[in-house]
Amino acid sequence: MDPVAIATLPPESPLQAVSAVEGASRPARAAGVFALVAVVGGALCWRAEPFLEHAREASLDRPFSSLGYGLATHAVIAFGGVYLANKLARFAPFGEGSGVVGLWFGLSLVAVAAAVGFTVVGVTALELLGEDGPWPGLLAGAVAAAGTAVVSPGVGAVAWFALVSVGIGGAVREWLHASAVDEIRAEEAS
Repeated sequence: MDPVAIATLPPESPLQAVSAVEGASRPARAAGVFALVAVVGGALCWRAEPFLEHAREASLDRPFSSLGYGLATHAVIAFGGVYLANKLARFAPFGEGSGVVGLWFGLSLVAVAAAVGFTVVGVTALELLGEDGPWPGLLAGAVAAAGTAVVSPGVGAVAWFALVSVGIGGAVREWLHASAVDEIRAEEAS
């Protein structure tokens, strides 16, 4: 993006936050990503361990499908954030700057999805290696996330989206097809 265009955005614009992240050193980005995954993943391990186990199993069942569903989830989140930003920016009572809320909403969802995805991938990787429990997997996921921030931006972005997509895609796939599975099970039972 053009640096002049970024400088002319309102100060609360998420695009300036993205620009600040791009300008940060790799160790600073790695520390931020590690903290994000540790906090959100820690809350997930603490409050929703059954969901974490279910997401791990769903991602392991069909990893390539999980990748596709995860990438589609990223696209839906991006579309929703941009759409909300566009609608709010046109909503006159709040002014043009209200579109920033939509962008922040989209970026927040991407951050939470990334933390969940890395946590699921970390738990899965360590469970395949014989380690039991979600907490060591959370640490492995946070380290993997930090690793994507340290490598070159292109490789890091591809690794980021691939790992997160596999982590969230299994649960998304099962959620989308839950009603069809219930119908099939009901037919088999009768």
